[in-house]
Amino acid sequence: MKMLKRAGGLALVALACSPAAAMAHTGAATVSCTGADFSFVKFQAGSNTVNYKVTVDGATAAQGTFVLDQAGGTQGHLNVPLTLYDTHRVQAFSWWGPAGTADGNTKPSSSPPLADEVVQCAAAPAPITVPVAPAPAAAPAAATTPAPTIAVAGERVVSVPAPRLIVQSACAATHARVTVAARLMRQVRFSVKGRPARTVNVGPGLRSVTALVALRPRGPVAQKVTTRITFRNGTRARTLVAVARRCSSAAVVPTFTG
Repeated sequence: MKMLKRAGGLALVALACSPAAAMAHTGAATVSCTGADFSFVKFQAGSNTVNYKVTVDGATAAQGTFVLDQAGGTQGHLNVPLTLYDTHRVQAFSWWGPAGTADGNTKPSSSPPLADEVVQCAAAPAPITVPVAPAPAAAPAAATTPAPTIAVAGERVVSVPAPRLIVQSACAATHARVTVAARLMRQVRFSVKGRPARTVNVGPGLRSVTALVALRPRGPVAQKVTTRITFRNGTRARTLVAVARRCSSAAVVPTFTG
C-alpha cells in the first residue's frame, strides 16, 4: 500500500511539472462601437492557431482564425474593426485545439463569450443622395436635312431617352437594390467603389433592369454605385453614378495587428 501511495504521489508531481500543465492558456476580449480586441497569452511556444467570432445582435459579423505571432507563438493580439451606430449587443467568442495548438490544449467552441456587452453608439448618419444630371438635349436637326437611318445588326438607330438610375433609399445589410431604366439596353455592368460587382445581360424589349448589388463590407457606410450601359443600336455607352447606404450593423472584414 505504501508503494502504491508513493507511486501515485510521484505521478501527480510529474503531471504538475509538465509544460502542458504549467500553461494556463488564456483568452480575453473587449468590445465597442468600433471593434473587438482579443488578447491571448500563456500558450506553449510553437505554432498556435485560435478561432474567433464576433456577433452583433446575435448575427455573425466577423469570424476566422488567428495565428499567435508574439513571443515565440506564446501570445498575440487581434483587432476586429466594426462600424456600429445606435444600440447593439456585441459578443466576442474564441476557442482552440486540440489541432492547431503546440501542446494540444483545447477550449471548446461552446465556451461562453469572452466579452458580452450592450454598446451605445452614435446615431446613424443621414443617407446621402447624389442627383443624376440629365443628359443635355440634342440639337434639333435642320428642317431640310432628313434624319439618317443606319442599320446595325438588323435594328434601326433611333434616339434613346436619357437613362435613369434608382438606388433603394433604405439602407442595405449586404446587397442594395439598384434599378436602371432605358430603351434598347444590351448589357448593364455594376461596380461598387470602383470594383466590378455584377453584370446583367438585358433581353430584347426590356426597358428596366433591377439587380441586387453586393456592397463592400469595408469602408464608409455610403458607397458609390456605378453603372455602365451599352445599347443594341450602337448608341454610345452611358455611365451613371448614385450612392447606396450600407446598414450600420454590417461589419467590415477583420484586419490583424500584432
